[in-house]
Amino acid sequence: VAIKIAEKRQELRKQELIHKEMREEAALLLVELEDEDFKLLLEKRYLKGKDWREIREEMHYSERWVFKLHDLALAAFEEILKKKKKECS
Repeated sequence: VAIKIAEKRQELRKQELIHKEMREEAALLLVELEDEDFKLLLEKRYLKGKDWREIREEMHYSERWVFKLHDLALAAFEEILKKKKKECS
């Protein structure tokens, strides 16, 4: 049982490291977004883990606009990812 617990802890640490690296990579890519609202929204949601209510209140936007902005921001972020992928191949 102790070995299984140790293995699970090791796997959890590994997953935490992967998650941290992915967040750092995403933060670097967010800098490339031209729209400041896109950057701010994605940072608040995915890097700071804020819920939609917090984001809405902090940005002073309606719920509908926050979700629309989120869709637009993700599309812009996806374009950056595609561009990076092309550069690496």
